[in-house]
Amino acid sequence: PLTLGGATLRVEGIETPLFFVSPLQINFVVPWELEGRAQASVVVTSAGVASAAQTVSLAPAAPALFATNQRGSGQGAVLISGTASLAAARGAFPGSRPAARGEYLELYAIGLGAVANPPATGAAAGANPLSTTTAVATATIGGVAAPVVFSGLAAGFVGLYQINTQVPPDAPAGGAVPVVLTIGGVASNTVTVTVE
Repeated sequence: PLTLGGATLRVEGIETPLFFVSPLQINFVVPWELEGRAQASVVVTSAGVASAAQTVSLAPAAPALFATNQRGSGQGAVLISGTASLAAARGAFPGSRPAARGEYLELYAIGLGAVANPPATGAAAGANPLSTTTAVATATIGGVAAPVVFSGLAAGFVGLYQINTQVPPDAPAGGAVPVVLTIGGVASNTVTVTVE
């Protein structure tokens, strides 16, 4: 929504979709229209009163993988492709199971930057054609390069990126195998998966 909790937010004058509003924090979508800019002015309006403009820095990419603890570390919000199973220890989450070498994983992230076929700011990404990242994404699983077969917006969602990658045949096994995504020369946080 453009208004949430009685607040609106404009970035460079563009009314911006909001994900979360509290007295101390607002999560919002950076408008696609700002691609290529190094900074932008942000103004929040709450209860009809506008804040002073604040300048924020922008970057082409700032990748962040989702984790199940909502803190960006530990067990990743990583699905085994074609299933609803988290790549985690059996029983750690409903339906979770370890990923096997050679299986494909779906990583979920924010901050991967520009895409081909961008949706309107605040609109869900389409499925045909998909919105793929313009920069090449790479991934490692257990420090081993993992082939990335898709990097782009997750169809049907706003601002959510999906990266499909394959567990390498020589990936280490274990309950906390590190996963890192890199795009535009910027590495993400590290999350973990279970590999057997």
